[in-house]
Amino acid sequence: MPSSSPAQPRTPTPAAGLALFFGVVAINVVAALTLPENLVLFAIPISMLLATVAAVVVFKLDAKETLLLRLPTATDLIMAAPLAISFFILDDQIAGISHARFPISDETQEYFRQLLTVTSPWDWVEKIGLIGVGAAVSEELMFRGFIQTAFAQRLRRPSAILMTALLFMVLHAQFLPVLAAGIILGFVAMATRSIVIPILVHFANNVLQLLLLNLAGLETLGDPIWIPPTILIPALVMFALTWGYYMRRLGPEPEPEPTSERAADPPAPRRPLAIHHAPPPLSEELAIVSASRRRLGWIVVAGAVLCGVVVLFALFSWSIYLVDPQRAHSRGLEVLEGQITAKLEPSAQAKQSQIESAFQALSILNESGQMGWRDLATVALSYRELSADGGLDANDADVLVTSIQDLVMDRTRPRAL
Repeated sequence: MPSSSPAQPRTPTPAAGLALFFGVVAINVVAALTLPENLVLFAIPISMLLATVAAVVVFKLDAKETLLLRLPTATDLIMAAPLAISFFILDDQIAGISHARFPISDETQEYFRQLLTVTSPWDWVEKIGLIGVGAAVSEELMFRGFIQTAFAQRLRRPSAILMTALLFMVLHAQFLPVLAAGIILGFVAMATRSIVIPILVHFANNVLQLLLLNLAGLETLGDPIWIPPTILIPALVMFALTWGYYMRRLGPEPEPEPTSERAADPPAPRRPLAIHHAPPPLSEELAIVSASRRRLGWIVVAGAVLCGVVVLFALFSWSIYLVDPQRAHSRGLEVLEGQITAKLEPSAQAKQSQIESAFQALSILNESGQMGWRDLATVALSYRELSADGGLDANDADVLVTSIQDLVMDRTRPRAL
């Protein structure tokens, strides 16, 4: 009785990948033309996810192999944090260079600005849910899962990743930054054989863009093009280290099996390039090391990564402040005044006009360049102390207004030579 080899998991062909892509493009065009603008943001990720799942069902594919539905290793998860932050900074730099070289229209810029702008607490929930979670999950399952797996059946890894990234770029109607993102996410997906890491990196990139615009009031870290070296250089170093780790995880590409030497026999089918065995996790390779030294090594690695992320995030935040400190102060004053107004008790409502006048004086001080972050922190700490019991009564409001007036007078008083 002839021996039978185990059947290969069924994965999509390039034609199936292209069919899914153009089908989603058609659905998105119809949605953009027929649905109200506020519903399009909901419809696009939902339709993309449903179309991907439908394609797996219709073509009777192996969902696990097609969509890379595997849990990553613990090391892959740890390394995803520095990769996500450094990738966001570098991709922002690429976007600055791209927009300087290939300017986009004012209408397009305004559209993306409005898309990312948050105006209420519900907006935060909606934007993080749709632009963060929804876009990351639906786009990664479709592109790094279905489409890239499809191209990898007939193309080498770099070609499959590049073709997928080009389609990813076309769907977003942008050039270099989206292309770079598609290439990096594609390599990470192949290296880890899991869709989880690309989803996490994609999610972090989108959420960091929301935070940059709405908390710092900045559309880009570049001023006007280049990001300050205080964060660009650490980002490059951290990206190089994490990228080297994931490239090591990628391993050598499997070669197609040779064809039969006998002319009468049909050529042996080419082994799907998308299905390969990733190199063993680092913990297995270190199995010969004693348990105590392995534990110490993992503690050192995790500590180094955590310190790197903290340092990079601190430099990132400080550089945002240095780009335009007056804008940062203005945003802080707006938030602080809103919190104080909300805390006023009924007996202190009459003091609202005095509080507004005091903050107006602070705004004038800020516009003249005489206000520093310590002044803003002083007002915030004073407010926290006065509202420790849960609200601001009339006496608390008077004390707060007086402290602000004293601060303004101190900053505007002529200094003795």
